[in-house]
Formats: sequence, structure tokens, C-alpha cells
Amino acid sequence: MFMPRTFPRFMIKLGHALPSDPGWSNGELKSESNDGHSGWYVRSRSFSKRANISAMLGRVAHPTRTAVGLAVLIAGYSFAPFLPHLVAAQLGYPGNPADDFQTYYYAALVLRGGGNPYNLSELSATAKGHAYPFLYPPTSLPLFRQLALGGMNASLLGFQLISFLCLIYMLFVAINTAEEEKWPMSWRMVGLVSLASFSAIPMTFQAGQVNFMTTAAILFAWTTARRSDLRGGSAVACAGALLVATLLKTYPVLLLIVFLVRGDFKVVAWFAAFMAADALLAWLTIPHEVWRAWFVNVMPTGRFGVTTFGLYPPSAAWNQSLNGALSRMVGERMTATLGPFVQVAVLGVTAAVCWTFRRGERRGFYDLGFGAILSATFLIAPVSWFHHFVFLIPALTALAAILNRSNLRDSIGWCSALFISTSLIAVTWPIITTHPNHRAIDAITMTLPLLGPLVLFAMFAVLPFELWWRPARSP
Repeated sequence: MFMPRTFPRFMIKLGHALPSDPGWSNGELKSESNDGHSGWYVRSRSFSKRANISAMLGRVAHPTRTAVGLAVLIAGYSFAPFLPHLVAAQLGYPGNPADDFQTYYYAALVLRGGGNPYNLSELSATAKGHAYPFLYPPTSLPLFRQLALGGMNASLLGFQLISFLCLIYMLFVAINTAEEEKWPMSWRMVGLVSLASFSAIPMTFQAGQVNFMTTAAILFAWTTARRSDLRGGSAVACAGALLVATLLKTYPVLLLIVFLVRGDFKVVAWFAAFMAADALLAWLTIPHEVWRAWFVNVMPTGRFGVTTFGLYPPSAAWNQSLNGALSRMVGERMTATLGPFVQVAVLGVTAAVCWTFRRGERRGFYDLGFGAILSATFLIAPVSWFHHFVFLIPALTALAAILNRSNLRDSIGWCSALFISTSLIAVTWPIITTHPNHRAIDAITMTLPLLGPLVLFAMFAVLPFELWWRPARSP
């Protein structure tokens, strides 16, 4: 074989230098036969190090490992400011337990003492001061009463640690979906920044709310539904997750609409069986006067234009549902009249959106269904506080997943709308109080945070019609 004098008398062939080859790690020169010609192959330690580093980076950069690491990092960053206070309380230092958790805890104490947790006088007497009302239905009481098994500080610590683990799972599902489905790098960067600065996350820790547990259960049901045929154990697991979410926040029961439209009746049947068992347990263990108090005093106030039992008027600046927006703009009396029509209209649009996709592929249908229902639920709930924005994280994830699989991924308009919606939902909004001389302007400015959920819901409502005109993106 002819070789010019300027070319070395050996050949470097990296393709033959495998880490499993003993000659690779010895830095030796090895002569072999190659098509009848003799050649020299250089086995260098530097190549070995580079290959080992590349292999290591390949393992570290696995989508699941990346998602776990980022989820733990963001969750730890969000939880870290609250951990010293929890530890200090365990050591006997005075603290200020989260307001909403206090309500859960004192309601559990009242119930264990044979009292009525829906009686504000009993609740305040147990708390030895002001306490917010307990509004969850009696079917949720068997779950909440477990909080009274220990002292206030120990119970709060355990509660917040469980919330922290649920937050890690929430973030993992969102980040892993982006990694596995290969979202554009710009989307992933915006998503990570939004999750790291999501204002509702520290608000949930500060209030001691059940938002993380509820959202984790919703995400588990979503991932199960979009990846399996919902037969056997997967149907049971999905129904169990929906039950937990419903007992903790009630409104996730609307997610059953998605399964009814799709025809996954096993999930609905298992959910009904679990709920019946829970209702029977509550009926046998909860005094009947407690049930009567909820039906008479609490349930009638859970509608538009009416002040929720023991809470603020629906027009309060903290309420970012359509109930709050309409109450501020047209008054609570008019809102009470319009409320049922608004709720039916929003749910009707949502059901129609799900119906149009009922024969589509499983992943796309459940992405659309869960996202539309969750965004609609935020809008039609009687009260949607700022920390409830956490419930929109699955909806944002589902919407991005749909856009990524279609040609809308290259649409400037849709990408901009997704970015705007994500930013408006994640940002920290100031609390604006009304001024006697600027009531009309203040009513509008107090409703600005609702723009994010409104844009999100509008995107889900328009999405099926847009996808009809644009085929799925080629892999």
C-alpha cells in the first residue's frame, strides 16, 4: 500500500479501540492484519479517558436521571426556606404554623373529640383563637382526621415532608415528559425557569395546603391513562389516584368526564366503588349531625356570587376564578344570577373539546382532556386562590406535549401564547386592594392574574379545530 512520506507510518483507528479490548488500557502499539496489509493501531490512554468520560456523561444525561436531579434540585430550593422553621418548632421554639394546616389539624381534633368541625365556635375554641372554616365534605373527614394522631408541630412536619416528596414527583413528571418527548431546548429552558420561580409553590408550603398531594395524584392518573390501556391493575391505580385527588380537593371529580367520553368505564366503575366505600366509612364513623351541618351551612355557599361559609366575599382580590372576576366587575348579585350559566357554558365547551378527540390516539386524547378539564376547573371553582395555580402545572405540561407532537410546534403564534400563559401563571402577582375613588380600575387590575388561566383554557378550546388543519409533525 502506497503512503506518502508526510503521512506517519501508523494508522489511528478509533473505531477498533473498544473499552472492552485489553490493549486499549495499556497504551500499547498492536500490529494486526487488515485486508492483507500490515498496519499499526495506537491504543492510547487519552482515548480511554475520553471514552470513559463520554460513557459516564451518557449515563448521567439519561432523560430519567436528568429529570430526577432537576426535580430534587428545584423542590429542595423551594422547600429549604421553610425547613428551619419546622425543625425549630420541633425543638420547642415558638413558631407560626401554616394557617390552612391549622384548620385541618383543629378540625381533626374536634372530630376526634366528638364535636362538629363545621361549627366555627368549636373550631375557634379548640384553636384558642381565630381559625378558618373547614369546608371539605364529610367524605373527606376519614382522611383528614389522621392529622390529629400527633401533636401540632409533629403533624405539620410530617405533612410538609409528604408535600415535599409529592412536589418532587410533580416536577419529575413535568421535566421527564419534556426530556423523553424531546421538546425544543428553548421550551425546556423556559419550563425550568418557570418551575423554579413558580410563585404558587412557596405559597403552598407557607399555607400548609394539600395542593402538592392533589396535583401528584392527578399527574399519576394522567401518566397512567396516557401510557396504558387502563385494564386490570392500571384501571384500579388510576381510579385510586382520582379518589385521593377528589377527597383532597373535590373538583378533580370532573376528570371522570374524560374517561366517560373515551369509554374507559372500568376507571369510572372502580372510582364509584372506592367512593361508595369511603362514603360508607364516613357514614358509619362520622356523627350524623356533622353531615347535616355541611349540607345546611357549607354546601349552599359553594356557588357563584355567594360568600363561602366563614370566608371572604367572592370579590376578594385573592379569588382568581370567574366567580371572583364577575363579582368584582358586575357585582355579586348579578354574578349569582349568571353563575350557573357560566359554569355550564365552560363545562359544555370542555366536554365538546374532549368529544372531538374521543377517537384519537390515547396519548393525545388524555393530554387534551386532562388539560382542558383542569383549566376549566380553575375557572369555574367558587374560589381559586393564588396557591391554586399549582393545579395548572399538569395542564401546561399537557398542552406543551400536544404542541410538540404537531406542526404547531413551529407556529410563532402558538409558541408565544404558550409562553405568555406560562409566564402569567408562574409570576408573582401583587395583591391590589380597592380604593374608594378607583373601584372600576381596581376591579380590572385585581383580575389581571386570571389572564393566564383564561389564555390556557382558550388554547385548549381552539386546539382541536387547529389540529384538524395541521397534520401531526413527522418524527
